[in-house]
Amino acid sequence: MIPKSTPIYYYKKTCMCRGRIVIIILKSGKTDKFPEKVPVKIVRILEILCQWYHNNLMWAFCERSAEIRKNSANSKKSEKTGTKYGQFIQTGFLNYGQNAEKTVSFVIRVDNQKGLGYNLNIKVDALCVDFVKKCECTTVTVVCSSFSACQSGHTGTVPMKGCVFWETHMPATKPFLLYILFLERGNFSMQFKKNKTVLAAVLAAAMACSAIVPTAASAAGTRTKAEAYGDKTYAARFMSLYDDVITNGVQNGYMSSTSTVSGGLGVPYHSVETLCIEAPDYGHETTSEALSYLVWTAAMRDNIVNKANKGEITVKGEKDAASETVGDTAKAWKTMEATLIPDTQAGIMQKQQLSATYSDEWEQIELYPTDMLNGNNAVNPIHQYFTSAYGSDKGLYLMHWLADVDDWYGFGAGTSSQYKQQNVSGSFTMINTFQRGEQESCWETIPHACVEELKFGIKSGQEGSTREGGMKGFFNTEQKVAQQYSYTNAPDAEDRAIQAVYAANRWGVADQSVDSKWGGSQKLDVLAAKMGDETRNNMFDKYYKTIGTTNKWDTSNSNGQYYLMNWYTSWGGALDGSWAWQIGCSHAHEFYQNPLAAYALAYDTNLSSNMKAQGAVEDFKKSFQTQMEYYLWLLSNDGVIAGGSTNSVNGRYEDHSKNVSGTSEFNKMVYVEHPVYADPGSNHWIGNQVWAVQRLAELYYVVKTQGDASGITVGGMDLTTALETILDKWTGWFLDNSILGKASGTITFEDYYEKYHEKDGTGKTKFEIPDLSTVTDDGESFSIPSSLIWSGEPNSWTGTYQENTNLKATIVGYGDGDLGCVSSLANTLIYYAAGRGISASDLATGEASYKSSRGTKSTDMKDRAAQSLYLAKELLDREWNKYRDDIGLGVSDHNTNLTRLWETKLVLPNGQRTNGQGKVLAKGDYTGKMPNGDLIQDGVAFVDIRSNYKSDPMYQEAEKYYQQDGNTDNYYFTLHRFWHAGDIMMALGTMSEVYPDLTPDPETPDTDAPVVTPSEVTIKVGETKDLTVDQTGCDFKSDDDSIASVSKDGTITGVKEGKTTITVTNKDGKSTTVTVTVTAADTTTTEATTTTTESETTTTGAKTTTTAGETTTVDPNADNIGDVNLDGVVDILDAVMLNKYLAGVVQLSDQAYRNANCDQSADDIDNVGEKDTTALVRFVLNMDGYQNLPYIAE
Repeated sequence: MIPKSTPIYYYKKTCMCRGRIVIIILKSGKTDKFPEKVPVKIVRILEILCQWYHNNLMWAFCERSAEIRKNSANSKKSEKTGTKYGQFIQTGFLNYGQNAEKTVSFVIRVDNQKGLGYNLNIKVDALCVDFVKKCECTTVTVVCSSFSACQSGHTGTVPMKGCVFWETHMPATKPFLLYILFLERGNFSMQFKKNKTVLAAVLAAAMACSAIVPTAASAAGTRTKAEAYGDKTYAARFMSLYDDVITNGVQNGYMSSTSTVSGGLGVPYHSVETLCIEAPDYGHETTSEALSYLVWTAAMRDNIVNKANKGEITVKGEKDAASETVGDTAKAWKTMEATLIPDTQAGIMQKQQLSATYSDEWEQIELYPTDMLNGNNAVNPIHQYFTSAYGSDKGLYLMHWLADVDDWYGFGAGTSSQYKQQNVSGSFTMINTFQRGEQESCWETIPHACVEELKFGIKSGQEGSTREGGMKGFFNTEQKVAQQYSYTNAPDAEDRAIQAVYAANRWGVADQSVDSKWGGSQKLDVLAAKMGDETRNNMFDKYYKTIGTTNKWDTSNSNGQYYLMNWYTSWGGALDGSWAWQIGCSHAHEFYQNPLAAYALAYDTNLSSNMKAQGAVEDFKKSFQTQMEYYLWLLSNDGVIAGGSTNSVNGRYEDHSKNVSGTSEFNKMVYVEHPVYADPGSNHWIGNQVWAVQRLAELYYVVKTQGDASGITVGGMDLTTALETILDKWTGWFLDNSILGKASGTITFEDYYEKYHEKDGTGKTKFEIPDLSTVTDDGESFSIPSSLIWSGEPNSWTGTYQENTNLKATIVGYGDGDLGCVSSLANTLIYYAAGRGISASDLATGEASYKSSRGTKSTDMKDRAAQSLYLAKELLDREWNKYRDDIGLGVSDHNTNLTRLWETKLVLPNGQRTNGQGKVLAKGDYTGKMPNGDLIQDGVAFVDIRSNYKSDPMYQEAEKYYQQDGNTDNYYFTLHRFWHAGDIMMALGTMSEVYPDLTPDPETPDTDAPVVTPSEVTIKVGETKDLTVDQTGCDFKSDDDSIASVSKDGTITGVKEGKTTITVTNKDGKSTTVTVTVTAADTTTTEATTTTTESETTTTGAKTTTTAGETTTVDPNADNIGDVNLDGVVDILDAVMLNKYLAGVVQLSDQAYRNANCDQSADDIDNVGEKDTTALVRFVLNMDGYQNLPYIAE
């Protein structure tokens, strides 16, 4: 069995090469299954150890085909050596020799900083492999077990078919083992079933060699740095991660080095990495979401520092929390306000009434844009309340959702100075993207600045345009677009910031002041209350129309408040302040509700008393109750929460019978499976579940520990019962469907990922998920559901809760890479367990119950809650142990949607299509340019209007895979999203706050060296012995691998007679030694065994010049050909030992060396080399002509 902590990769895309299949096994972070359907015989095993100092490692395996010949004209010449190479589709380099037509090459290239480097060309011949080495980078070392010395000039002669490419990034300065197995294909499926166990033995033994490949400490991922505050407690882990992400955020890439806020914290990016296309279309954009996480984590940091200052906890490593001061929450709020509360809002607070003209929405982007319906005007009925209460402000105190932090697009360079954010240095620029209905994915958006000065985009007289449209002109039909500003919020971000201040109030750290842009020094409570007050703009229909109306010409503007949080409110106006407008949103998503924030604004007097606008407290009391009822209405039969509702069917206020999701209603709004966006559907992602219900669980904890300040009835129940109705079912679903460990089996099925796939020709998608009945807990792996599809609809809401037996969710994906979601789930489970009265002492009971039942539903909710605490703790511990790195936590993952960089085309009027109103719009009138000159027009790709990506290293890597494979399935990269780090920190902080007595691992004093059992070991050659250590994360090293080797898991293997020492070192550098004595193997009698399957016979246990069926006595001092490890048996472990000898990793005794001489043909009778390995492996597999050892060629 391969050690569980040894990740390997079996290259799945096998290359059928006229009787050859090549499988690559890498010492890397990806795992997959061996392709069981391929019948194989092992022909050759090679073991290559590479040491490099730069990141690019790539190889290619291909035929010298016509396509290659065509590309060979694009030859490159090395600046350093003048050597010519033929280039093949930008990946690797192929060496063309005199016999190029018959040559097939593996090429491993390790680039140095100048792009020069090292090539290892492996030429494949009829039997195995010869090598040509050209080394231009002296820092690279190569050891190849299949030859004694690298020779040049070898050429191969086997014609092969197929083309396979693979590329990976490994950490710099780390040794790297590459196992190449050449496998022979045949028509013998039963043979493969036996050989698969042999292959497993190869891997198990080969990967156990820790003497040449150091491994990351199992308890700290790949991290090499010391934890700033230690990691012995959850509070320490929070502070150490906060130190990486926020305190040192600029240094570690989470924050901008140029766009900064005086008196604030750093300005966060969406992600450290740039090629991150989700809702933002570039990783170094930022969002209101990210800034709200900054405030939330700062509040938790202040809480922990405050406790440390008071001596309630100790959080100390290289840094000491007790020496720090409270105040980061105010700094974070300052940063949030300075960056994303817009400064340019001319005239909006001087207008007593904001109106907007109605425009239809459309199901397809092709139908945009259309004319506004003049005379159909919408008016915000409460704007005057805000101008009365906050009239001295220069605008609405709401966040715009998106900004280009370092002006990557260049809109900021063309923005006049008076329209920039005044309190942010650098080139920080607010931008927007989504504008055109439910089918506009991020891949089809047109980025544009929030301040439109008509400097970019559509210009009259250019590109055939008769319009002066700027960037805004792409989204409307106006002949001349006015200079203007416009913004859009995402109210879940405002609510998260308010949730943070409410938590700071409960923790006693909210008494902080912010030097606000409007009004000078103000308390956090005052600013949070004002922000909350103005989020009432998010309780309204898009055009403020009556709830339940099916008449788009309804202009009553008085009954459009539905008291749920909608998806956005948008507002804007003329740059000269002459006019202003505002709209709401007709869609309410479960994801954006925050009953906790509503409860705080309504019932926490620190907040409620500071909301100054008319009707605020009453609105939030009603909103709180409505949001709670909404969750009861959307609670599925399974336990997860369904999508939401709309007041405008199809975006045009059509009859509810035309709604594709059904006719179920909530307070006259109709159910929508995926509100707002359909590409992809907005309620597939599991993050919608964990973000939303975390707020409910925290509210539950508050109500259970502090009492219910509301006294409301929800769905015929009191608040506590209503919360338990939701949380019991929801947490039960996650207990039943989360995985600790790995599943050995899978379940496959087909279904429509989107409902419209049934009609648009896409068809059903094939899904493969783990079979939970086959899960085995390895102590370190985990995964949670990642994606859902939905069926049915809820019952119409009548004011009383009823179970939705026809509303169901199906899991279609699993993963452990979305660490923010994993952590938010843990956060939810912690609050739920605490609310249910679970104490730290119940953890063991929860663990036992979880393991025995695997989350089986129980009527004992306390038992389920104890399981929840156990699952939460395991998720937090495992993600930290597995994915902690030098800047945070990150997972190597891939995004198959990256093909849309090139394949998804921009849709704009093209002079042929009709829009939603049946009009044909001229192509030239919708053609323009980005700030860098990229042409914007119908049919260009995502990257064509974002050509800055083309100089981005991540993009270049993705493009190579796309050009090679036609997809990006094998492009793996690690993302460090800021919100992921935020959720991880908050879950760690919540565990520290709610369960201060729980620690990640048993406490082990730093001064204690590891205790190792046994302290002395005596084993025979070929035997193994496991060491037991009282600490995790220890390294094992043998002083002499030629006598005894030791795996990274502590398994000792006797190699030859002698004595050596094993040193066991813990994470703190403390060591313990174990004395190992290796004695000779016993004299044994080995009987050959014969296994018959259909038409084949395989013999094992064979020895020198013996044939199948014989019984012989093995003498360790006699020449027993093939028994390289002197254990009395000839098997695959002997081949591994021989490979290690040829690689220079181990030494062989004289007897072992003689036994290794498996090929005694006339041309190789005395040497031990690659032919001996070939003979030995073929003998073990009982291949034709190799039934006896030594092998002697005829």
